Amino acid sequence: MADALERRPALPQGLPARHGAETGAPGLVLREAPPVTVLRVQTCNTEEKPPGDKLGITLPVDPGASTLMDGVRAICLTSADWLLIYPDEDAQPVEALRARIGDDGAVTDETGAALALVVEGARAESVLQKGIAVDLSPTAFPVDRALQAGLAEVHVLLLREAETRFRLHAPRSLAASLLHWLLETGAPFGVEVVG
Repeated sequence: MADALERRPALPQGLPARHGAETGAPGLVLREAPPVTVLRVQTCNTEEKPPGDKLGITLPVDPGASTLMDGVRAICLTSADWLLIYPDEDAQPVEALRARIGDDGAVTDETGAALALVVEGARAESVLQKGIAVDLSPTAFPVDRALQAGLAEVHVLLLREAETRFRLHAPRSLAASLLHWLLETGAPFGVEVVG
């Protein structure tokens, strides 16, 4: 029997806590998000209503919209594609959701594939805006909205959790590259790495 894989942090260990400007409060704070379970739900038929009733989950219908219910974040990626983020890394809803959706779609566990990074602080929006060609102002990109875009040549999913806090999902294999970009771009404002 194969040994269970151990979850390792995606961010390099031993990073200095402070980068760039060293006076005053940091304009940007970076930390790896707590472990979660990430599932992708895709349906075959975009003509029908979302499979939320079948799955027992409220699914948003507009791309970029998200809901938070009983700790489970549902993000609409397209009219037939959702990301579900469970707060517990040991959540095992995959088989139950697969049984409920049946032949009408697919449920894929993407837990180990992505880095989940929390980017927050007074300068979080302006730093992210330097790498994303979409308006991130609160009126154009309010709390609980998500978008998929390129950030520093890395495809990311960005969720605005609060006015000055964002959650960033990116391929785990590109974590070092993305971290380097965030540290370099945020350096004039001061960056604190927590973790």
